Amino acid sequence: VDQLEFNVELKDSRDVKFAEEKFEELWKNSIPVNDEYIANAEQSWVREDITPYELYNTLSSLTEPISIFEPIYNDGGDTIYLLDQLEDKTTKDLNELLALREALSKIKDRERITIEKRYLEGLNQSEIADYLGVSQAQVSRIENSALSSIKKLIL
Repeated sequence: VDQLEFNVELKDSRDVKFAEEKFEELWKNSIPVNDEYIANAEQSWVREDITPYELYNTLSSLTEPISIFEPIYNDGGDTIYLLDQLEDKTTKDLNELLALREALSKIKDRERITIEKRYLEGLNQSEIADYLGVSQAQVSRIENSALSSIKKLIL
């Protein structure tokens, strides 16, 4: 075996399992090469105490880092950089939260209370009905009306 190339991005435990299986396969294929070394070495260089976390860190360090200003597409005109494809999730989440907060301030008080009790406090419709002094069916209608109003205000 002259050179082994193994490049994988680990995202979850299935990836770690895949990497462990791939290393085991590579190890089995390299046994003839390693047998002579192991026979002459004082101790084996094979470690069986490697955790998935250590394996992930090791494989991550093998990946060549790239710049966010790396061009990823060029059609002869405008160049698209990696930075252009990265999404700023923090800003997107904040904008959605602000839109929801404003929508909640514009709906009827009873609808707002129902939505807050249902989704923020985790009450079920029967508990909200007891709180508001109405039936569970009325709470269901109020909730559906509130969600429709919020959807119209946000979209």
